[in-house]
Amino acid sequence: MASRCCWLAAKPTPQVIDLYRRARSLQRRGADRQTCHAAERDCDRMLGLRLWDFSVSDDFMFDSDEPPDYLLKRGTNAGAGWHHVRSLREQLQGADRELRR
Repeated sequence: MASRCCWLAAKPTPQVIDLYRRARSLQRRGADRQTCHAAERDCDRMLGLRLWDFSVSDDFMFDSDEPPDYLLKRGTNAGAGWHHVRSLREQLQGADRELRR
């Protein structure tokens, strides 16, 4: 559980924002699945997210304002993880919008 302290303190840095933008660019350009996934995981790792955590690139996980019911049934950690990753995702999206101006 001690590793969660770093995880909860993660903030998007300029390097993470660049990785996020690269992953999104690859998706828009239709790059192959492995290339896109590798770029997404690079971004997640820089944020301190592990393979078993949600990815900031998981569009299907964040189409509502609350975590899916099945996550809430797993306990509070899963719901807290969802909210944390959603917050990081929103910060990255906001930074991306600012850079495109």
